[in-house]
Amino acid sequence: MKHSIALILCAILILTLFSGCAGKKSEAELYYEGDWYGWWMITNSTLPDFEDDGQTSYWYDCIANFSFLMAGGGTLTIFDEDSSRDEPIAAIPILLNNETKVITSRKDGWFYESEVGEGDLTIDPEDAYYENNLVFELHFENDEGSFDGFFFLCPWGDDWQRIVDDNPDSLPYGFETWYLPKIEAGESAPDTIELDYDAIDAIHQENN
Repeated sequence: MKHSIALILCAILILTLFSGCAGKKSEAELYYEGDWYGWWMITNSTLPDFEDDGQTSYWYDCIANFSFLMAGGGTLTIFDEDSSRDEPIAAIPILLNNETKVITSRKDGWFYESEVGEGDLTIDPEDAYYENNLVFELHFENDEGSFDGFFFLCPWGDDWQRIVDDNPDSLPYGFETWYLPKIEAGESAPDTIELDYDAIDAIHQENN
């Protein structure tokens, strides 16, 4: 009995220490941790369904989630208006350098059905166009062709005012009608992006 109690107490101590270590996020992890909202677009496409004719724009609102466990290791998941948090377009194991804040992909990631391997993805805050902004690319390829996905993100809850003032063409499609009402109401990022395209088109017509 004493032996069993000792083992239980030892297990509790280990779990307590583990929880304490796991709960201490680095400054770099805290910078990324959580949801980021923005858009992504298809570029350099050779796929028949997404022909890059220089006129058509394939642009989607999206949410990216960064989640870290221990020692800078974590996962990046991305979903857009045609997918969901439960069925994302990308799920990529990542490794964060706590000194440089640079993220690189580890093996066994994917973007749609295309593999994202070790080092295929790099996210560097120094590449950002604005403060508290991330930009990066993912590559897709199958038997029919390939494309690059360019991502532009800001933390969920950000008002994007610096971007509104500098380049409103860089705002997500649902920024005014979908995103702003949610953050003004103090809502967390949802599991789907359900845009009102008629309302969005009406606003764009007014602005033009």
